[in-house]
Amino acid sequence: MTQDLVEWTVNYIKHRDLVLKKLKDLRVEKDSITAEYKTKTEVYFIMPHLAKEVTTRKEIIICYNTRKNFEMLLDRWDELAKNNSKIIFVNPKSTLDTKWIIRPAIHNRICDEKSLKLGLKAMYETVDEV
Repeated sequence: MTQDLVEWTVNYIKHRDLVLKKLKDLRVEKDSITAEYKTKTEVYFIMPHLAKEVTTRKEIIICYNTRKNFEMLLDRWDELAKNNSKIIFVNPKSTLDTKWIIRPAIHNRICDEKSLKLGLKAMYETVDEV
């Protein structure tokens, strides 16, 4: 089931580089994809189901857009807002958009705490649930 997340992520990385053409190497490993650019390296961790250790990651996390993953985001929000991770919620087969992206540390600084859950739910609903 994670193969579709891997394929989606590879296509996502390549598509983001279509104009700038800075991607030098793309390595697919067991649970991650490393994109080496001319000026930086990005590691995308394929984590279909978010786990508690997600709060210690400081990279890019790719997960399915499921209710359970969304609830994990809400439950661990305060911890996630302390690091600079980017989480991309994906459904490759969605009839709506296929992804929504959140950087909790940045979002936490600009979002009103009272409307946080409602705003995140609106983003979650832009992609069909897996």
